[in-house]
Amino acid sequence: LCGVDSSVAVSSGGELFLRFISLTSLEYSDYSKCKKIMIERGELFLRRISLSRNKIADLCHTFIKDGARILTHAYSRVVLRVLEAAVAAKKRFSVYITESQPDLSGKKMAKALCHLNVPVTVVLDAAVGYVMEKADLVIVGAEGVVENGGIINKIGTNQMAVCAKAQNKPFYVVAESFKFVRLFPLNQQDVPDKFKYKADTLKSVQNGQDLK
Repeated sequence: LCGVDSSVAVSSGGELFLRFISLTSLEYSDYSKCKKIMIERGELFLRRISLSRNKIADLCHTFIKDGARILTHAYSRVVLRVLEAAVAAKKRFSVYITESQPDLSGKKMAKALCHLNVPVTVVLDAAVGYVMEKADLVIVGAEGVVENGGIINKIGTNQMAVCAKAQNKPFYVVAESFKFVRLFPLNQQDVPDKFKYKADTLKSVQNGQDLK
């Protein structure tokens, strides 16, 4: 979670960790022993979630066929790990990546894939509908998975999903289990502001900084 700037993942991961250690104080009355067990369980929890991306990659890279043209959105470490696994499996494929305004995180993803010698094309966010007909499948990550089965992710993911459905393209979301959050939004406007924006954006607003 150290590299995560999303309050969704931090919130859901924190809730999962609390459930993981919640009975410790009842099992051990001695404080020093209780503290030791909590630290051990915390380290075990971190090891498990750190291995989750590898498990997802092992399961999901099989959906990528040789010669596939993949469309993805912004920068996702889980998606990147899946594509790395596909490269390791000697699969040949190309990737279309939206530039993902306003932080241009898609270019960060493109740079990472270039290091893997994967053919990459960075496209405008507004060009999703045009590029969709060229793509064989869409793979995106998620900052959070809510209780109604929907996801919270970088702005632009919704329009990509709508375009994929309209053109009958497979749309896959890859996310770790610690990103399942206890939230049931009725629509996009129902999502709390703290989950809509990055942590640094919220901090800037609270401090009255100019976001232009």
